[in-house]
Amino acid sequence: MESLAPAPAALRTGHWSWLSKPLFTAALFGCVISLLDSRGLTLARVLPAALVWTWVPGLEILALAAVWKLAPRPVPFTRAVDEFCTADASWWLLLIAFAALYRQMPESLWLSLAAVVEAWNLRADYAFFREMGSRSPIRDLLLERAIAWVPGILLFGGGSLIPGLIERLP
Repeated sequence: MESLAPAPAALRTGHWSWLSKPLFTAALFGCVISLLDSRGLTLARVLPAALVWTWVPGLEILALAAVWKLAPRPVPFTRAVDEFCTADASWWLLLIAFAALYRQMPESLWLSLAAVVEAWNLRADYAFFREMGSRSPIRDLLLERAIAWVPGILLFGGGSLIPGLIERLP
């Protein structure tokens, strides 16, 4: 991972270019939802789904900002967002595969693939924090995950997750 290499010219040209990967993530969610819902891409399905799913990259950026404020960093925050979101590529590939093949593969296989992708992502995010000058990359990684994933799990699964857990109580 060459995160301290000079940023490509495309990243230096605009004030908002650092949002390209987070916006791509939201757009990809919109495309996957459209494909799963109607087996086709329509703007009427992609756009609303992408807007609804902006909370995923939004929470990632918010969590990274909270961790970034803990100590001085040698890299500007906007560049850090772009570098950090690069690790999402493994999730992007899984989402694309899911949209194309979800009916042909059992749920247990998808869950196994998601676990592998998350393990890969944890490794990449640990390397990101280490290369970005973190004094404690494990602490930063765990804090980022707690800030991003806890609200994400509650937002995504809160309506069914909590009642499902309550039903399983003795």
